[in-house]
Amino acid sequence: MLLTLPIQAIWAQATYSDDLALWMSLNLDKKINKKISLQLSQQNRINENISTYGRGSIDLGITYKLIKGLRIMGSYTYLKRPNPDNSFTNEHRFSSGLIYKKNVGQWDFSCRSMVQMRFKDIYSSKNGKIPKNYWRNKFGIKYKLNKYFTPYLAEEIYYPFNQSKTSGLNKSRSFVGFDYTLNRKTQIGSYFLLQHQLNAPKTTQRDFVIGVEFSYQL
Repeated sequence: MLLTLPIQAIWAQATYSDDLALWMSLNLDKKINKKISLQLSQQNRINENISTYGRGSIDLGITYKLIKGLRIMGSYTYLKRPNPDNSFTNEHRFSSGLIYKKNVGQWDFSCRSMVQMRFKDIYSSKNGKIPKNYWRNKFGIKYKLNKYFTPYLAEEIYYPFNQSKTSGLNKSRSFVGFDYTLNRKTQIGSYFLLQHQLNAPKTTQRDFVIGVEFSYQL
């Protein structure tokens, strides 16, 4: 039912503003012990039909294994994006949630449910210390073709809460991509992503994203 909600919202909207973007990510993972892992990710986005730098971000996360297949996670993300007047917008995000994974033969199923708090321009904006809160849910399916190549599908939906100007789902992300394992520590990947604004009052924003990733196990 959750997966059909973004589709229903898409059909209900007709005026679009489209953009083509490129997202590039570097991901590092360090396993501390059998239960604890640390993650460090850096991402750059180029928007406006892949012509203008959109934002840069760095994310530091930690996961703790509760039981087989289930982990609790927490992360902090710092974002910086340029404005038309040559100033910069600074954003801080704090996230916490659960990750569940299940392997069935060559199939991998995953679900991530997390709550995220966002602070924008804390010291330079009137409402900078008032967070915007989101409940984000992501569902994924992977199929391991062989020891190198793993295609996947995923869907993510955003639900804002404690926000007076927004109600209902406000964003969906639909992924199709693949991961390619170079060796036991190194992996590269690519994906196509449709990011779709939901319940927009007027023009609906759609982003068609080409993503490339490099991941390394420390």
